[in-house]
Amino acid sequence: MKRLLLAAAIVVAYHLAVSPPAVVVAPIPAVHAVAGTLSAGDRATLARGYRAMADLVERDETLTTTSLLREFHSRGLAYVWGGLLRHPPGTCPELGAAIDDAMAEALTLDDREIDAEYRQRAATFLRKVADSL
Repeated sequence: MKRLLLAAAIVVAYHLAVSPPAVVVAPIPAVHAVAGTLSAGDRATLARGYRAMADLVERDETLTTTSLLREFHSRGLAYVWGGLLRHPPGTCPELGAAIDDAMAEALTLDDREIDAEYRQRAATFLRKVADSL
């Protein structure tokens, strides 16, 4: 688990220093609406963090179950929100709820093994979150 957190932190930190990729997907309306309450800098940092998480989900074969994916998402978001942006947990519960609801709808909450199709859906979802911010 420590390797997973370290890998997430390294990928997120790396991607915060580079420009976003050319791949753009349709935004999630509920996330986009709540994101309007955040500063432009916070939105940009969160978006880079979500793009980094999407890249890691596509490439990291150690993310083998949906429970590991949810843990990775939770820790990655905590790192960006609390570590980089220095916001205390729970300071924007509406954003967390909108992302959680969209994740449950797009990826389901069932515990299962991650296959190639699910991995691609998860990466696409994370990019949609980024594009919604």
